[in-house]
Amino acid sequence: MKLVIDVVEGCEGNSLSIGNENDKGSGTGRRIAGPKPWGGGRTIDKFEIDASDVKSILKEAFYVYPEQIKEVCKEFLDEHKEEI
Repeated sequence: MKLVIDVVEGCEGNSLSIGNENDKGSGTGRRIAGPKPWGGGRTIDKFEIDASDVKSILKEAFYVYPEQIKEVCKEFLDEHKEEI
């Protein structure tokens, strides 16, 4: 399954939306990043991405490795050992 990602220009900056087009090329979208295009926006670019790739991209972007958790806990404990 392909998703259409729209780059929308708005008065406060650009945003990304998952597009939802009908047969005539118009429709609505769901903003996923960036400011809301108050007063409407203008699609300045669009691209397609495989829906299966979205899961991999999000996992890579937001996955926290166990080593990172250990390091953050160690830093926290070191900084607050007087209070504990």
